[in-house]
Amino acid sequence: INTQDAYKRVDTHLQPLGAFAIFNAISEKFFGQIFPTPQFSRQRVSGGDLSYRFFGHGVREVIYEAEMSEETRFRKLVENILPRPGAHNGQRNVWRNSQAPLDLKVVAFGNSFFGSGLDQCCLGWWFSHFCKEFHHFWSPEIDYDYLDAVNPDFVICQTAERFLGRVPQA
Repeated sequence: INTQDAYKRVDTHLQPLGAFAIFNAISEKFFGQIFPTPQFSRQRVSGGDLSYRFFGHGVREVIYEAEMSEETRFRKLVENILPRPGAHNGQRNVWRNSQAPLDLKVVAFGNSFFGSGLDQCCLGWWFSHFCKEFHHFWSPEIDYDYLDAVNPDFVICQTAERFLGRVPQA
C-alpha cells in the first residue's frame, strides 16, 4: 500500500488501511492466512494527536474505514479492566468472536497502536474481529503469570523504544 494511505496525516497513528495491512502481514507470516482487502469507503472525521502538540488545538482529517464481512461482526467485549480514569497503562480488554475465521487465542502487550479494539485505526480492532479470542494489555511489559493462566496460541509484544526499561539483545 502507499504509505500516505497507511498513516494519518495529523496523527502519529495508522489509518484503518495501514492497520489492516499490518494485521494481514502478521496473519500471513504467522497464521498462513491472507484476507482479502475490504473496501475502505466509509468516511469518518478523525482528530490528531500531533496537532495539539504543534498548534494547541485539534486538526481534523477524513479517514476511510472498511465495510466488514458478516463473519467478523460477532465479536463481544467480555472483559474491560481500566486501572483508573484517563490512564492507559494497565488497561486490559478481552474480546471473543465465535464466528472468527482464525481459530486462535492471541494476547498482545502493546500501546495505542493496538488500542482498546474500538477503532479500525488500531491493530486490536482487526485482531478482535478475525481471532476467536483476543486479549490486549496496554503495557510495555509482559505479564508471564497472565500468559500461564490464559495459555494463548500466539503472543505479540509491541511498544515504542522509549518505554523499554531495557533494550533486548539482538
